[in-house]
Amino acid sequence: MAAGAYNLISSCRLLVLLTLAGSSTIIMQVNCLNFNYADLEFQKEDEKNFIFSNNSYIVFRTLQVTPDVNGGISNKSGRALYNQPFKLYDIGRDMKASFNSSFVINLFPLTSPPGDGLAFILTEEASLPENSGGQWLGIINSTTTGSTNIVAVEFDTRKSDEQDIDDNHVGIDVRINAGGDGLEIPLLSEHLDLSDYLPQDVYVGFSASTGVNATQLNAVRYLQGKLNLQKLQLRNRLSCGQSRFL
Repeated sequence: MAAGAYNLISSCRLLVLLTLAGSSTIIMQVNCLNFNYADLEFQKEDEKNFIFSNNSYIVFRTLQVTPDVNGGISNKSGRALYNQPFKLYDIGRDMKASFNSSFVINLFPLTSPPGDGLAFILTEEASLPENSGGQWLGIINSTTTGSTNIVAVEFDTRKSDEQDIDDNHVGIDVRINAGGDGLEIPLLSEHLDLSDYLPQDVYVGFSASTGVNATQLNAVRYLQGKLNLQKLQLRNRLSCGQSRFL
């Protein structure tokens, strides 16, 4: 969980699809939630729809996850999460959810190499861990022990420990802890049963960090997401109506 790259990334676009495994005889859809910032730029008034850490905010019509060049940016971390937690599954009602999100991020290097990276996260806890700058990407910190209830898609721009694949990589992190245990999947596409790693209710959004001598801007320019909570049933499917949270 770290990063490195000399030729990074002025802008990166990725379609992320995380799917909860269900039954082969699915489904009746009974609940859904949509958010859409695809058609317009982020506005200051949109901050009411997010939970921000101290270092995160909307500026220059983007979701700035760590501070911009107008303030101190070294060794910082931040989180920007959608303010409504999502129900990924309901054990009592035999329901699971599928979740997909697409977004455009702008990781702009301010040093060579830059650092440290940004992550798309599903997390039980909305609060930002203390001292989670540098290699921790705002996900955990050096004192975290045991498994954390987080799944993260990391965009790591500096190789800061032996477990990092290389300087500039994308990976899916599950069962993350500071001791290095857990699983990092270095793929752009992966199917996961998120109920193996997460509680029923989670927040979705972004975390990011900068290093002491390696810094970059970590911004989100476009965001769409859709979660469908579905009940297992034979040959029935109800489509989800569109809604917008702005």
